[in-house]
Amino acid sequence: ALYEPLRKRLGPRAVAIYSRDQREMGANEEVGYITYDILKKYITNPTKYRYYICGPQTMINSMTSMLTANGVHPSTIHSEEFAW
Repeated sequence: ALYEPLRKRLGPRAVAIYSRDQREMGANEEVGYITYDILKKYITNPTKYRYYICGPQTMINSMTSMLTANGVHPSTIHSEEFAW
């Protein structure tokens, strides 16, 4: 929901991952589920960063599990549930 302000602040470090392909994808845009392979494509050292996850609870749970399984400390993962 706040991608444009984030993109303006982060520039090329901002990455959007959409659940469905509804238009032509641009630079730093992906389609589908967020996977560790997608994260590795954009982040060389995942344990170095803080994460903010906003989405349905099932996505938050999945992302948190994926990140912690790959060495990210739980204290660096923040989430907010957002569902339709």
